[in-house]
Amino acid sequence: MSLPITLIPETLPGFCDVCRTESLLLTRFYIEAQDHSGCSPATCPSCQRKLVPMRADLDPPPTINGARPPTKKMRKAVNKQERQIAERIGGRKQCASGAMDGYKGDVRKVGELRGELKQTSKQSITLKRDVLDKIRSECVGKERPFVSIRFINPHTTATEDEWVLVPIEDWPHATDNNR
Repeated sequence: MSLPITLIPETLPGFCDVCRTESLLLTRFYIEAQDHSGCSPATCPSCQRKLVPMRADLDPPPTINGARPPTKKMRKAVNKQERQIAERIGGRKQCASGAMDGYKGDVRKVGELRGELKQTSKQSITLKRDVLDKIRSECVGKERPFVSIRFINPHTTATEDEWVLVPIEDWPHATDNNR
């Protein structure tokens, strides 16, 4: 197995990192190996001729913070969740998961329900009030808002647990079907 390494030489003035003498012709190398990078010590011509062994510690690649785009597998699981919830309420999936004007929310039963769907493969999920206020404000007429939360297995994307949040004023409507 080969490891591609890139060495980019740089000449600069300063003090040698090995013998600490001042020189106008110090040389150091910028090093890249796969996702890691770093710099060799800056050495003077005298230390370079002595073939002094040098060590350069390479930094790991930077970590990416924030949201990552969904994988194909995750997008497929989200579409499946939207279809299943839409069937359960007797409604339909909204175009573009509610991103278009006139099609807000992820699922909707016209005149009755409008829902936002969230899922995670973690052990917890953060749900901000903005999400709840948003789906409530998108309801038209007598539509009632809800948020469905699904916990999925990260390896198989199978549903492990599922919950539905409804505003307290709509709670009696949610329990009427079970009488």
